[in-house]
Amino acid sequence: MNRRTILAGAGFAFSTPFAGCLADSVSSGDTGAEHDPDSSDIPDSPGDYPVNTGGLEEFDPESTYEEIDIGSREGVDDSSRPHDVEIWNEAAESEVVLRTIDFREELVVHHETYEIPDDTSLSVSLVEPSEYLIEMRVPATETQRMLRVPCHFFDCNASVTRIGIFEDGKMRSSVLLTTAACPSAEC
Repeated sequence: MNRRTILAGAGFAFSTPFAGCLADSVSSGDTGAEHDPDSSDIPDSPGDYPVNTGGLEEFDPESTYEEIDIGSREGVDDSSRPHDVEIWNEAAESEVVLRTIDFREELVVHHETYEIPDDTSLSVSLVEPSEYLIEMRVPATETQRMLRVPCHFFDCNASVTRIGIFEDGKMRSSVLLTTAACPSAEC
């Protein structure tokens, strides 16, 4: 069994201690900014966005709705493992717009609308080390959130950003990662 399997199965037991100790955290709350879904506007600084919101005490989807890979492993050192982003739709509103920005390349690398069934998750694997911004939007509730995936998350260990979309209209997230015993990717 590999570390990714163990980490994915560990759930809440590991999310609370690691999310608070190893990743930046800010208070929960959603941005209210207007968003043009066809826009490729890229923010000036990824550092303006948190790596997680905190407050995600449970991540328990019944199943995975879909798995997608973003990027290419061509030319990537095997010691730089992908970073996973899991989006759990706990709410009844299934339409979720996902936009992924490769900040280093200043390019929107993924922009798609997903119909994520209630109580399932979308699993996204960022396979190429870079600094990313992940933007999620739920049009029905006008809820929007942007999170940062820093380059140092791409190392020899498994790591995952978990995001929950809840019926109260909020998005909460946590990051699970291990920082010991291996260097980060050069981005």
